[in-house]
Amino acid sequence: MTTGGTEILVVLAIAVMLFGPKKLPELARTIGEAMGEYQKATKQFENEVRKASTSVDKEITSATTVEPRKSGSAAQARPARPTPARPAGAQTRPVTTRPAAPASDAKVKEIAKNLGINTTNKTDAQLLREISIKTKKKELTKG
Repeated sequence: MTTGGTEILVVLAIAVMLFGPKKLPELARTIGEAMGEYQKATKQFENEVRKASTSVDKEITSATTVEPRKSGSAAQARPARPTPARPAGAQTRPVTTRPAAPASDAKVKEIAKNLGINTTNKTDAQLLREISIKTKKKELTKG
């Protein structure tokens, strides 16, 4: 069902009767400005959400990145240990060798609190995992 020319003329005639021919352009301008403000606010909100998501992803990446071992005399003196055989289908967990800096601890907790995650008695790794899960859920529901 589409809007035809007759329907548009009827609506315009009713609008002219209600508001008068002098007020109609002013009313249309006001409606246009309001729609422009709404679109602008929507874009700003989307940009803020995108920035927050990007910063959380960067924080998670930086906290879970494994740094390469530094070469030194102690590292070179030790012989390499053989790795134990794993059963078929066994899953491995990524191991972090670098503890998070105290400044990033506060950032992780702040981000978690902003997302509504309880931070009491939780390690940064647990918080980062919950942040990741929560942001992925928001992305799935948004898109």
